[in-house]
This record gives sequence, structure tokens and C-alpha cells, in this order.
Amino acid sequence: MEGDGLSAGLAATVRIDQAPGYDAVAAEARDGRALMAALGKRGEKVLRNHFLEKDKEPNKKGWRRSHFWSRRIRSNTALSEITPRMATVTIAAPEMAQKVYGGRITPKEAKNLALPAREEAAGRSPRFFDNLHFVPLKRGDLTGMLVMDGAPKGDAPYFFLLKSVNQEPDATALPSEQEWDAALKDEAERFFERRAA
Repeated sequence: MEGDGLSAGLAATVRIDQAPGYDAVAAEARDGRALMAALGKRGEKVLRNHFLEKDKEPNKKGWRRSHFWSRRIRSNTALSEITPRMATVTIAAPEMAQKVYGGRITPKEAKNLALPAREEAAGRSPRFFDNLHFVPLKRGDLTGMLVMDGAPKGDAPYFFLLKSVNQEPDATALPSEQEWDAALKDEAERFFERRAA
């Protein structure tokens, strides 16, 4: 597996290039494409299963789950290219690079990022609510909060508004190298067992 294909662009790509013992195996297979197709499909399966497991993890705040890993990541993961020497599995979700590398997030279409402060706001834009008002705050990147009109004093806001946030990389966003190596070795062995039969 080669992780250098991950980028902050529109897609994150994992390459399976020259799997362990590739040259010897490809010579036996005559056409490396068949081997790479088998390894690529296995790589896709490993990724999709990994994201399915990630999706089962509970929300850190105990709120209802948005199924981000299944809806945004797993559903956009597929084998996208096969050559005699390479298979590419693409994760066509811009959020994936952020999960893998982390980094600063800034607003693209508004002045501030709106972070949900309560479960009712999770997975929704402030535009979903027609009765929120802005309460200014000045604490570092925190510029204010959005509170429901007529809410009692001390009631939790719906959103916190920030100029930016720093997100730490998720070390479990992708399967481990050991998991990849084991899966690809197993698939190569199965490939040649099928050929021998």
C-alpha cells in the first residue's frame, strides 16, 4: 500500500503497487492485470469493511450517529484503475484527507464555522432553523453562538461560531499496514491457488 496518493484534493487514493513478491508472481500470471485486479478488489473490500466498522463507533458526545463513515466515506470507495503493475482504490470524499492528515479547517462560504452545541443541531446547518439569534463572544477563535429565540437564560446554544478549528489526524482512519499486508498476501496466494486449480 502506498499512502502518498492521499491529498487534500477531491479524492484520496490508496495505491497497491508491486505487492510483495510481485515480479515473480506476475511472471507466473503472464498478465499482471489479472493479479492487480484481484489485489485491487481485495483492497476495496478491506477499506469498505474498515469504514463499516468505523461507522459502528458511538458518537463521542453520545448523540445520534450521522453515519459519516458509511454514507460519506464507504459509499464513495471503489476500485478505480487497474494496470499490469498497479491497482488504485479511490475514496472520492474530500473529507477523507482531513481525517487522515488533520489540520486547520476554515469556513469556505460563510464568515464562521458553525459547530453544533446540542443534539438537535447535529448534522444540520444553522439555516435549518428559522428562529436563532447571534450572541457575540470573543474568546480566541470563538466569535459567538446561536441561541434559540425566547430560550430561557442559561439554556444551551444550538451552535458555537468559530473562525477556524484544528483537527487532529485520525490514526485509525485507514487500516493498519499489517492488515493491508496480510490481506494482500492472502489474496495473492488465493489468486495462484485458483490458477493452479
